[in-house]
Amino acid sequence: MTTDSAALECHDLAFAYGRNVVLNHFSFALGRGITGLLGPNGAGKSTLLAILATVRRPMAGDVAYGGTVPGAPIAAVRRQIGYLPQQFDLMTGSTCLDNVAYAAWCNGVDARLCLAAAKTALGVVNLEEKAKTRVRALSGGQKQRLGIACAIAHGPAVILLDEPTAGLDPAQRVDLRGQLLRIASSACVLISTHLVEDLVAMRAGVIVIDRGHRLFQGALLDMVGPDAGIDALAVEAAYLALVNGEDI
Repeated sequence: MTTDSAALECHDLAFAYGRNVVLNHFSFALGRGITGLLGPNGAGKSTLLAILATVRRPMAGDVAYGGTVPGAPIAAVRRQIGYLPQQFDLMTGSTCLDNVAYAAWCNGVDARLCLAAAKTALGVVNLEEKAKTRVRALSGGQKQRLGIACAIAHGPAVILLDEPTAGLDPAQRVDLRGQLLRIASSACVLISTHLVEDLVAMRAGVIVIDRGHRLFQGALLDMVGPDAGIDALAVEAAYLALVNGEDI
């Protein structure tokens, strides 16, 4: 999914672990909305998200964010980004409100505004009633939502989520999808996932990556073809055809 003004754009990204090439001249542009990042294990999805989040540096290529100019200080760039990796830490002895307020402060929000920003973020993920609850008392799904609240508390234009619905039960996943759709109404959200049904339910755009190459970018309908219905089975079949080098 793209708009006339890209919120996130990368050009010719390259990255390797030794001789193992993970990204090979990888490029795309995204605007506001949800885009799913699909690919086999080891395709480079998590590495790509880490590079986009400035946690890793590419060996070649560059990334541009709509709210910053080229060469902007790294702190200014990171204020444009909300990042939730697959494995993340929370302060389990502290309250949900304190966790999110601290995340907001770490991402450049004025200390006087952090509590208000945290309350807003908790509301977005439907955790406002848990504001004074200590993290250790939360369920797995609630911790996942709290992690997303931490990632969005500073109001980033680009949100990067690595497997955000993994390990959640069906009801929790449905709930989280609705929250992600609300967030994506005003931000660019890129989600790495193996759960095709989540992308179908959210009518997300999709990028397919394999062995460091972009195989496809566009709408689900364009991937499955006009004669196929947009359901999980059709999307999975089209995805497998892509990674196996078949015509779709």
